[in-house]
Formats: sequence, structure tokens, C-alpha cells
Amino acid sequence: MDDFIVDDEDEEQEPGYDNGRQYRYDSYDDESDMEAGISDIEDEEQEAARYARREDLEQEALEKRLKREKEERKRKFLETTKSKSGGR
Repeated sequence: MDDFIVDDEDEEQEPGYDNGRQYRYDSYDDESDMEAGISDIEDEEQEAARYARREDLEQEALEKRLKREKEERKRKFLETTKSKSGGR
């Protein structure tokens, strides 16, 4: 049973405090982990510009569709009011 007992008389630090352990991410060893070069920035900007153009085109198409629908409703409304009033 004595082989299960650990004798820590050499350690002078209090329990619950850092006992010399250092926690690190594996990626800390990579020097360029969080650094971006000019080509990375340019690529990201080009991608953002493409995305923005696509969003603009989608928004423009939506606005055109809504305008057509509104004009169609207005046209139908005017037709029904003319037919009710006898075409005056």
C-alpha cells in the first residue's frame, strides 16, 4: 500500500496555485499565426467587394420586383374603380 502514497515534501508551493505548469496552445509555435500579409488582405478585400456587388444586385432585383408588384396592384385597383364607376 505504500507504493500508492506520493510524498511531496520537496514542493513548497501551496496547493491550488501554479506548480510550474505552463499551458500553451500548439499554435503558439507558429510565428505567423495571427499575421496577415498584403496578399492576404488584398484577397479578403476582393472577396468582400464581390460579396457586396452580389448583395447590391440582389437588392436591386428585389426593389424592381416590389415596384412591379406595386404598379400591378395600382393598375388593378384603378381598373376595378373604373368598372364600378361606369368608366367615367
